[in-house]
Amino acid sequence: MTTAVILLIGATLRIYQFIFNRPLWLDEAMLAVNVIDRSYIDLLEPLDARQNAPILFLFLVRTSINLFGPNEYALRLPTLVFGLISLWLFYLVSKKYNSPRAVPYALLLFAISNSLVYYSSEFKQYSIDVSVTLFIYILALKLYEKKISYPWAFLYGFVGALSLWLSFPAIFVLASVGFSLILCSLLERKKIYFIKYGIIAFLILISFLLIFYLVINNSLGSDGQLAAWARKGFFAPNPLNSSPKDTLRWYLDTFKNIFINPGSLGVYGLSWVLFICGCTQKIVQQKRFQVFVLVLPIVLALIASILQKYTFTTSSSLAYLPGGRSLLFILPSLLLLVAEGLDYLKKRVHKFVYIGIVFVLFLNPVLIGLKNLENPIVGENIRPVIEYIVDKSKSNDKVYVFYRTKYQFGYYQPRFQNLKNLETIRGVGGKNGFVQDIENLRGNSRVWFLFSYTLERSLKEKEFTLDYIQSLECSLELDRLEKKGASTYLYDLSRC
Repeated sequence: MTTAVILLIGATLRIYQFIFNRPLWLDEAMLAVNVIDRSYIDLLEPLDARQNAPILFLFLVRTSINLFGPNEYALRLPTLVFGLISLWLFYLVSKKYNSPRAVPYALLLFAISNSLVYYSSEFKQYSIDVSVTLFIYILALKLYEKKISYPWAFLYGFVGALSLWLSFPAIFVLASVGFSLILCSLLERKKIYFIKYGIIAFLILISFLLIFYLVINNSLGSDGQLAAWARKGFFAPNPLNSSPKDTLRWYLDTFKNIFINPGSLGVYGLSWVLFICGCTQKIVQQKRFQVFVLVLPIVLALIASILQKYTFTTSSSLAYLPGGRSLLFILPSLLLLVAEGLDYLKKRVHKFVYIGIVFVLFLNPVLIGLKNLENPIVGENIRPVIEYIVDKSKSNDKVYVFYRTKYQFGYYQPRFQNLKNLETIRGVGGKNGFVQDIENLRGNSRVWFLFSYTLERSLKEKEFTLDYIQSLECSLELDRLEKKGASTYLYDLSRC
């Protein structure tokens, strides 16, 4: 009964956020305009606007669009389905990896996790990363506990190879399983099935190389972009060529914050203690394989980040967006071991102390969950702003689209007939570009200025543009609508 209730809570939170149907924010819109007008074959080509996503994920979205149309629900349906599947998969994994008393704790943490709830209704692949990781964890124990035949080796290899087409970070999880199998076989003096393991590894390697050639290699970014990510701390510093002080600070901050984003746990100190206790209990119970499988993906992702091949960051540039999305796939490991740590402490601390620990651990996730039920997460609320322009516009109106808003406008414009009939001007970035754009609009009696912004930089650019317009004595504001993360302003520039 407890399990069913927790699963129902998790499903309700995910479906509720999905049904709320928030407008697409910038990242979603950039991916959406890539997918909507492409065929399945075209999706094999590199995506525009520096976007990348696993090909099978793109195929699933393309199928959803074919069935239900190019609306937000169709775009987000695959991630919702995998988000719901992950609830059941996590329960199965927890029963295998956790002691019986820890299962309800682990499942509840997973069900109400703010990051997992949010990304189950976002048009990005991160929710699928979690489901694929959990499925691999289930297969890992089967490989470890049972002698496999050659047909099963080919099957496991095929499944592992296929998982990479759904999830890029699956390579870290698959590699961790391989290392763990060999390492534990050596430590426990068990027979190593080199040929069968080799078959599995070969199929996975071929798949990874093909994906790297088709997708990943085209999306690693230019040298300038990589340098920008490095300056923002998106990559782990290399201890060999970074100052010891900065390196230590980055690692301490990152592994402190990882339990907040994507962990969704408010007290990182307590979470770290429980995580270590969970690992300790596994080692004491002679379950080293499970510890290796759960922890090694974090280590491999960190190594890839040092090599600047994978972002390892817990931060988010947007205030409303849960951070650490590229690390969402490691969240099951964190929650499993934190829950195991609770079980470890149960017989080692006073009853009331234990109750206090449980209360503090769950307080933040529960409060965030209740808050999001009352006010679902919304970032750039641009849809009602565009609808307002459509309702209030006249035939000769012009729409000036802020340069950062062009992808969202490009997605929504075909969905409003009246909007397609209005002349649109795509803005240019930079202060000189803003000024020149406005100068070119002089003499027009009705110009709608459309903005979306959640980045501080974008908000300042919007304010600069409006300040410049208002500095013109000939300008006259006729109307405005301001929503969270988006706004529009109607100006008469006919006297300019």
